[in-house]
Amino acid sequence: MSDNVDDPVLEQLRALRGGRDRIESESRELAARLASLGTSSMASPPKSSRIRP
Repeated sequence: MSDNVDDPVLEQLRALRGGRDRIESESRELAARLASLGTSSMASPPKSSRIRP
């Protein structure tokens, strides 16, 4: 009887782990995109902060 209880629990745990793995992957991708955006924006300051003659 305990095998019947363990199976659904293990399935749920595996599903949760898969979801967590997807979230971690997407989080790493977003962090890389933000870092890239930050690097490119550091190269040239925003137009509003430039000194006008």
